[in-house]
Amino acid sequence: MEKSAKNKRFFCFGLLILFIPFLCTAFSEPVLESPKTTCYESDVLTFIILVKDCQPKSVSYSVPKPEGNVTRLSLNKIQTYEHGTVNTKIELVYSFKKAGTFNLPDVQISVNNNSYNIKLPQILVYFNPALHKPEVKWELQTSEVVAGKPCNLVLTSKYITSINSIEISQPEDALFKQTSKSTRNFEYKPSVTEPSQNIIARYDWTPLQSGTLALPSASMEIIGTNGTTQTIVVPGKTVKVKKPADEQIKKEGFSTFSLENAFRDEEQTQDTLEQHKTIINKKLADQIATLRKNEKYNLNFLESRKLRQQTEKANSISATDEFPFLFALIPAALFFICLFLFIFVKKAGKTVFSNILLILTIILFAVFTYCSFVILTPKAVFAGGQIFAIPDENGSILEESDCGTLFIVKKQTGDWVLVKYGDNHYGWVKDNTLSFIKKAD
Repeated sequence: MEKSAKNKRFFCFGLLILFIPFLCTAFSEPVLESPKTTCYESDVLTFIILVKDCQPKSVSYSVPKPEGNVTRLSLNKIQTYEHGTVNTKIELVYSFKKAGTFNLPDVQISVNNNSYNIKLPQILVYFNPALHKPEVKWELQTSEVVAGKPCNLVLTSKYITSINSIEISQPEDALFKQTSKSTRNFEYKPSVTEPSQNIIARYDWTPLQSGTLALPSASMEIIGTNGTTQTIVVPGKTVKVKKPADEQIKKEGFSTFSLENAFRDEEQTQDTLEQHKTIINKKLADQIATLRKNEKYNLNFLESRKLRQQTEKANSISATDEFPFLFALIPAALFFICLFLFIFVKKAGKTVFSNILLILTIILFAVFTYCSFVILTPKAVFAGGQIFAIPDENGSILEESDCGTLFIVKKQTGDWVLVKYGDNHYGWVKDNTLSFIKKAD
């Protein structure tokens, strides 16, 4: 009996030893493994929640569906082994369609009837420029466009990293010039908001007539943020251009009309007209134009200049002298002489003297080029009359000028000629009021 009781005690003790590992089994709390908190749109992020020393069957969980532009691609419970222990992993995979800041739903986990709340981090999803096509467009930074008034025109881009070349068509019905340096390279930094438009260059666009006009078209070779090299053509959108007179009426209106002021303004206008009457004389303009042409191209230019000055003085006309063509031949001849001397001295091996001749040759060439430009610039003598802001007799009048005024001819459109006068002013006059010294090409 004593032996049997003793054996029973040994048996119970052995069972106790066998069940101690199961009775003493302890699991750790669920832990979110090093989550990533940033990505780009359309990227995929994976989150791992680890429960150590625990069988998968002892773990249950609940995860609400995400809202907005977030999609949960998968949700899995995985059993892993590490150093002889069984671990349980919960794997959550999310994708993000658009850029922004997103809060993912919390994960509710139950381990052996113990509840835990795992909070997922806030995710910053950056805008991905590589997913978007390059964009280029014109921006007219003026609320109302009026003929004769310059407008700020900006060429902007988006999703472009580099510009290899730019070609812009020059409009025929407007003045167009670049007012800032061109930016050719752009950098995109990570941001949760859509990138703004980048300014390529700024321009002044001055419409010369009213109506519906088209902005200049641009063609450029670019490298997009998606890595592709392509040619983009930016068409010139149409813009409604108002007449200057219409704009003035709109601003002033008739609310401040006064009969007394009207009579006073009329009296002042009459006084002004009596003080200065515009001199119009087409015959005199033709005569001065002929004298100026002889002064420019004839060998006996001094006699033509003297006669022209006497004619202008007799008619109270003040104008600059013409630049004779003969003066351009002198630097041209000296240029060729210095060029031949330079070649000869260079072959002779006289380095110092040849360098002096080279510098002199370059200077003479620059002088000859400038003289040629001045001589070949088309000019005309004005017969007198009104200068308009647009090529329309019903358009706004910029000013009136007397006979003998010297204009630089820019271009001709039908019966109208665009001229430059004074301190860089532009205006339109009828071609029958001009006597051309040299017509524009």
